Amino acid sequence: MSQLSPRRRVLPALLACALAGGCSWQDAPQDSGMHVVAEVHEVHYCSKFSPEITIANPPQDTDYYEVRLERLGEGGMFMGGGTWRFDGVAEDGMDSIPEGALTSSYRGPCPKKGESAQYMFTVAARRSGSAEPLKTATYVFTVEKP
Repeated sequence: MSQLSPRRRVLPALLACALAGGCSWQDAPQDSGMHVVAEVHEVHYCSKFSPEITIANPPQDTDYYEVRLERLGEGGMFMGGGTWRFDGVAEDGMDSIPEGALTSSYRGPCPKKGESAQYMFTVAARRSGSAEPLKTATYVFTVEKP
């Protein structure tokens, strides 16, 4: 297993996704903009155990994150989510929501056996007392269930 911290693993993950064409973002990532990556593995399929989510460049005024998981496409569905308190970023500008932290009726991606489905995490950086999010970023991914 990698000795890198969760916050430091996101840069190689972003590069690997870009090179492999296996990851996409609803809003194009920019060097100075907020973007997210989720490390979704089989243990997270059809489970209440959420994956680790890494956030790059969250706004400085962030108090907490609001996270939603949705199945996209025909028959789209809200899969739950939750909130996570913002504790600040590392020197590299990264923050993360730990594995298992989402608890608001969360259910992981769960396509039917033998099918694939597309899902999207939406992470909103929020400030307490404000109705509008400071920034919102999405992470779109596909899950195939053998």
